[in-house]
Amino acid sequence: AKKAAELKKEPYILDTLAQSYYVNGMYREAVASQERAIKLLKLDPGNRREQNDYERRLKKFVEAANR
Repeated sequence: AKKAAELKKEPYILDTLAQSYYVNGMYREAVASQERAIKLLKLDPGNRREQNDYERRLKKFVEAANR
């Protein structure tokens, strides 16, 4: 996921990278990656449902990082 994110900055790739960081206990990295994914996703306002999913996961990552 990290290599893919280096090659192509797409929301779905950054979301996958964020989830990979999260499951490996790298919570701050997960937050940063998810925030970048959301920022890119907001460039296309037609993705509201997907944006809600990304924001829900971001909240989970932030809570883990703040523990």
